[in-house]
Amino acid sequence: MTTAERIVEEARTLPECDLREVLDFVGFLKSRAPVHGQRSQ
Repeated sequence: MTTAERIVEEARTLPECDLREVLDFVGFLKSRAPVHGQRSQ
């Protein structure tokens, strides 16, 4: 199972208000990610 699949499976168990927080966090991560999703280490 991929990480994305695991996230979806876990998210299915959350109430709607928590899902909104998860979505906000995803938006935050995407906003700070470098071009092409590569992170510097």
